Amino acid sequence: MATAAFDGTGRAPAAAVGRDGFPWRRLFLVWLVVSLVLVVRFWHAIVTQDYADADDLMRLLEVRDLLGGQSWFDLTQYRLDPPLGLQSHWSRLVDLPLALLIAPLTPLVGQTMAETIASTVVPLVTLGITMTAALVAVRRVIGSDPLFVLLVPVMVVTASPVLTQMFPTRIDHHGWQICLGTIAFAALLGNGTRRSGIVAGTAIALLMSVSLEGLPFAVAITAALALLWAAGGERAERIIAYLAALAIVSIASFVATAPTVRWTTGLCDVVKPAHLAVFAFAAIGMALAVRATARRGAIARLAALALLGVGAAGLFGLIAPNCLGSPFGAMDPLVHRYWYENVLEGLPVTRQPIDGILIVLVFPLIGLAGAITALRTSSGEARHRWLLVILLGAATLLLGALVRREAGLSHIIAIPGALALIQRLRPRVEAIGAAALRVPMMAMMMVALTPLLSLWLGSALAPANAASKTADTSGCDWRCGMAAIDRLPPATMFTEVDVAPRLIEATHHRAYAGGYHRLETPLHRTIAAFIGTPAEARAIICGGGFDNVLIAPDSGESDVYRKADAHGFLAQLLAGHTPAWLTRLPLPTDQLRLYRVNHGAPCRG
Repeated sequence: MATAAFDGTGRAPAAAVGRDGFPWRRLFLVWLVVSLVLVVRFWHAIVTQDYADADDLMRLLEVRDLLGGQSWFDLTQYRLDPPLGLQSHWSRLVDLPLALLIAPLTPLVGQTMAETIASTVVPLVTLGITMTAALVAVRRVIGSDPLFVLLVPVMVVTASPVLTQMFPTRIDHHGWQICLGTIAFAALLGNGTRRSGIVAGTAIALLMSVSLEGLPFAVAITAALALLWAAGGERAERIIAYLAALAIVSIASFVATAPTVRWTTGLCDVVKPAHLAVFAFAAIGMALAVRATARRGAIARLAALALLGVGAAGLFGLIAPNCLGSPFGAMDPLVHRYWYENVLEGLPVTRQPIDGILIVLVFPLIGLAGAITALRTSSGEARHRWLLVILLGAATLLLGALVRREAGLSHIIAIPGALALIQRLRPRVEAIGAAALRVPMMAMMMVALTPLLSLWLGSALAPANAASKTADTSGCDWRCGMAAIDRLPPATMFTEVDVAPRLIEATHHRAYAGGYHRLETPLHRTIAAFIGTPAEARAIICGGGFDNVLIAPDSGESDVYRKADAHGFLAQLLAGHTPAWLTRLPLPTDQLRLYRVNHGAPCRG
């Protein structure tokens, strides 16, 4: 591929953009190398099935239940909060690629190996698709510099909010959210035809089907396209195609994947009929607005958009008035304080440690600055694309600042702007005569204008992590301990919130509460027991008929409960004070502690 000649505006001349074929082979080789590095890096987790997050375990359980005969439309996890179970708000779309790998591989290599292969391959494929879409976006807005085949993947994998959702064993849905959002972003930087609108609308519809967390990004795209249309810079046919695809695919996905409980209940944490009605209203309304303002100016278009926005909000409020606020707005205060406020990925940037703040903000700000710089010297179609990058970059930067796990898309959208800055500065650095100065300057530029800068600053400024309080000399980790627990007769256990998914994934036992907001009552009772007095804990645990109590002494959750009350029930257990209504059972690891509940006279106090 020939190197594109740049004109100093951060973009290639029109003749150079798109004339070269897409570098599929080179990109595949880069992805393959990155994948091999990640497999080596996470090899221990892969071979021991040590999933980094409880949600990955719950996803695996959901796939197991599906392959075990549970209905496609039944997302209930019956071994949490038995006998009713947890009515999951997750999507079967994320289960599908895992199931499609595990099902045919199991007869060949066994279930454990099939799950290991699937939990390694699927995140890496998601990463590869994201890299491809990001490179497509960059080539459409800047050009086809061969260096991008290396730089774009490097920026993707060094962006912590992206890689933390796409490494081997990370099979939760957040990686697919970033992937689908990147596809939509790349489509929008296309040539403005109906096709690009259809691709973007389809990707966003699937993104919202995977998680309603995609709704703010969908709104941001709609607002950006609508504003550009009102200003005369966006083709009406594309925004209509985008909204139509969003509505049609959302309806189809809902019918194909949503459990029947979502059709009639007041749930607000998933796409529901009220959302579908608004999507359809927006698509039809936009088509009518375009027709009504065909011969009018920007003011008439803005007025039509305002009327359409008010109508959409009013329609949603009329159909689902209980969903106008945040799904977490009415959360139980105890659950909010001791659970929700300790899930860092769901908190705003103001609640993050210094390294988290830098990771969320630094690279997106660099990308935004680069995009603004490129906009100032661009014109025509290139100017329109940079405007989209700026609008979506600002929107996703705000979303990431409000919810940390939303920062992945802001880092993807920052890549074109950061590369535009590199393209402007690279000729100056290359013009330095002395190699002893040129090489380190080039390295410094690459670090300063990539996500590596925020990682370096974060590691330099963040306090060192405290060492583990308990030295485990047993040579047996938590999974080894779970294997011992699995040999006990079936039981319903009262566990820490984050221990529950590990318990039900690794054993045949049942658990009470997990870290899922739909289990609000079990969450409240679990927290109240662990931070309450031993007498209060006895009333909850004995009264609930639980067979065992299971805790993880060195977990962050244990720290939260211990700090909440140094004399509370969990703090007493950690200090070695076992009440008479419990009997500690031996385990081959110090990472878990198991107690038998002594029902009868001890439980009656």
